[in-house]
Amino acid sequence: MLVAKRGSVYYIKFSVGGKKRKVSTDTSNFQIAKEKLRQFEAAAARGRESLLPTKTSIASVVTAYVANIRSVKTAKSAQTDNRGHAGTGGSASAL
Repeated sequence: MLVAKRGSVYYIKFSVGGKKRKVSTDTSNFQIAKEKLRQFEAAAARGRESLLPTKTSIASVVTAYVANIRSVKTAKSAQTDNRGHAGTGGSASAL
């Protein structure tokens, strides 16, 4: 793995299964890019996915979460579990 600059942004270059990949560090600072590379390597050594930000939208994450809750809980149980949590308005009626 290595850090390479393209334009003003640094990227982490690596290969997975023989395919070359690159992930943006979203920074133009070399020291920050090296730190993100260190975190990326540590996560890979632990067998975890990258700690770098993804392009997954909040909407798709929330949609997947709601689908999961609907599949594992009853409507009443989901409503009780979500009562008073930040951002839910105290109601799980959206579930």
